[in-house]
Amino acid sequence: MYELEKKWTTVEDTLRVRYARLTKFFLIITFLFILLVVAVGIGIGIFEMKPNWALFILDVWMYIMAALVGILVLLGIIIHLHYSMVKKKRLI
Repeated sequence: MYELEKKWTTVEDTLRVRYARLTKFFLIITFLFILLVVAVGIGIGIFEMKPNWALFILDVWMYIMAALVGILVLLGIIIHLHYSMVKKKRLI
């Protein structure tokens, strides 16, 4: 039964599953990093720790977070473009 299902899966289905997993993985990493930046901000603001208690100052963590979100957006655009090009090529 699995062999029949495997024959009918297309390249688009394979890419859709692979890209969905990659996007979820990157979103989880981004979310955890945002939580880290919030923890650094709370440590500096509420607990009055030194600004560089978490290896970098808060500004650097925010720059890294902005770059990570930018990479997430760029990754989404690349995934969309590649998927649409593969789908278009298969329709021709």
